[in-house]
Amino acid sequence: MRCYPHFPALLVLLFVAHHLGAQPVPVPGLAGAGGYYIFTVHPPARGEAVVWQYGDLTLTTHRLVDRSDSTVLHLAPPTHLTLRTFVQSGADAGAGWRMEEQGLGETGEVLVYPTLLSPGQRQLTESYLALRHGITLNQGLPTNYLAPAAEGGSYPVWTATAAPEFRHRIVGLAVDTTAGLLRTAGYSVLAPELLQLRWREAPAATAYFVVADDGAPTARRADRLQRRWRVETHGAVPDTTWLSIQPRSLFERLATGEGWALAVELADGQTVLLPPTPSEGELLFPLPAGTAYFQLAITGARTDGPTEDPALAHLSPNPVAVGQATQLRIALAVPQALHLSAYDLNGRQLEERWLPPTTHHLTELTFPAPGTYTLHLRPRPHGPTQALFVVVQ
Repeated sequence: MRCYPHFPALLVLLFVAHHLGAQPVPVPGLAGAGGYYIFTVHPPARGEAVVWQYGDLTLTTHRLVDRSDSTVLHLAPPTHLTLRTFVQSGADAGAGWRMEEQGLGETGEVLVYPTLLSPGQRQLTESYLALRHGITLNQGLPTNYLAPAAEGGSYPVWTATAAPEFRHRIVGLAVDTTAGLLRTAGYSVLAPELLQLRWREAPAATAYFVVADDGAPTARRADRLQRRWRVETHGAVPDTTWLSIQPRSLFERLATGEGWALAVELADGQTVLLPPTPSEGELLFPLPAGTAYFQLAITGARTDGPTEDPALAHLSPNPVAVGQATQLRIALAVPQALHLSAYDLNGRQLEERWLPPTTHHLTELTFPAPGTYTLHLRPRPHGPTQALFVVVQ
């Protein structure tokens, strides 16, 4: 039997199947409770599906329905597995219930507490679910991830307030018998194919290894990719944590003669450059104990060009055959819409389109005849232009 955060007595633990059916999960034993919490991690469904039901309340993947007063709270249908927290404050606490969403998860799970929780108790429970399921908690305000202390209380295992810019795609490994937590391999469900962590053997004692990135594009600036990751560790972390990165998930593509490496900044201020361990289809790096930050580096890269270009654009293939699609990939420092127009050598406009506001753009173009074409990228129709040339053979 696993243990779970148990500050007030945990009433029931239920698992929701990966493919939700029409039958709701009953929530028993809350009769007479002055207030209660229901933490739910559930998968998406092809259509609307019932997650749980208690009395007049029904939670589906799309809405929360209170039949006692015909109230319907519409929820965004999840595209990934979602952590949602339902709070019934009870008659003594004032107005009724509320539903809050806190990120994305990996397997179905319901935790029910037949009493109201303090803010710290709630944060401890959501931290447990976040680390267990690869969830990134809402970091609109820096939110620490907590673990239960053996002597009572809690302590931070991810101190979001220490470096608030590292708030994206938080993922961790953990072994903690006090929390009933065993996760020796994991990834963020926000980017499951980009980065994975694993321990080859579970630590014998409590250990936490938590990572998040700064949200920068995975495009190069000089001989490094712009994105950096921060690491925070606690307890008996193994000497090596294995990091797997899928190069096909990166924006950057290597040129002939270039290779990947990992720049690791240690807690003592040293920086080491690690080559990847041979592994088919992935970049596999052994992160040493004491890793504080890491960043992908490019070996054999030219560094004599501009290094502060805010918009990085690649065309592939280029040259391209007539009628063959060339893929245009653009990375920006901040989310931005772009105006794209294509011209032939005579200055005749062939195509015009708007790309939606994001940091990473991906679009394809085809050209009707051989020649050299010019692509113009602008943040607005009459703004500064970045020009790209396409050779069509």
